[in-house]
Amino acid sequence: MLDEKDMEILKELRKNARVTMSELAKKLRISVPAVRKRILRLERNGVIIRYCARIRDELIGSRRYLLIIHSKKSRERDVERLLDECDCYKAQIGNRTIFYAIVSKEHLKRIEPLLRKVSIQCPKIPVEEVV
Repeated sequence: MLDEKDMEILKELRKNARVTMSELAKKLRISVPAVRKRILRLERNGVIIRYCARIRDELIGSRRYLLIIHSKKSRERDVERLLDECDCYKAQIGNRTIFYAIVSKEHLKRIEPLLRKVSIQCPKIPVEEVV
C-alpha cells in the first residue's frame, strides 16, 4: 500500500528522475535513509520500473511516432519485449491488449517487421511534442 510520502516521492521522480535523495528528503521533511528505504521498496515492489531521460527529439533531428498496437493476449509478452525501450502503456479490452507507445523513427524501423508478426497495428501517428 502506498502512503502520502510514497506518492510524493513518485511525483518528484516523475518531474526529475535525477533528483537526489537529500533533495527529496528536504521536500518531504524526512531523513535521507527513510527516502532511500522507500525508493528501494518501490523498486522492489515493481512500482518504479526504470529511470529514463526524456529527450527533445526535434533538437537532435529525430522524429517520434505514437503507435497504437492491438495484440492478442497470447502475444502480449512479445509486444512488451519489442517496446521495452520506449514509453509504453497498455489496456486490456476483452481478449485483446491495446498498447500505446511513443517510439523514435529509428526504433520504429528496427521493430516494425517484428511487430507485423505479433500484432494487428494501427497506423503510426507523427508526434510533435509530448508533455
